[in-house]
Amino acid sequence: MRYKTHKITLDPTFKERRWFAQQCGYARFAYNHALSDFKAGLDADNFQSWQTLNDNFNKIKKCYDWTSSQDQRAALYAIKNLGQAITNWVSKRAKFPKFKHR
Repeated sequence: MRYKTHKITLDPTFKERRWFAQQCGYARFAYNHALSDFKAGLDADNFQSWQTLNDNFNKIKKCYDWTSSQDQRAALYAIKNLGQAITNWVSKRAKFPKFKHR
């Protein structure tokens, strides 16, 4: 069986590139914040699901003015990805998740 593929080159404008970079930064901020909460919960013997981590992040993000202009899905999927990383760690398929950096 042969699969057909289509290669599409993105050619974003400067404004779109800036928006993509902001969303990546926002996702990294959400992931790192949720991982920090998860580690604090582990120290207190409180295992948190990704839904709980997302709820905690949604409460905290109101303290930061710049988060209101960001797409909420960037944070949601970053925290979902952290949840999958935690699941992989618990089932011994991967090492403990690390903080993201630029």
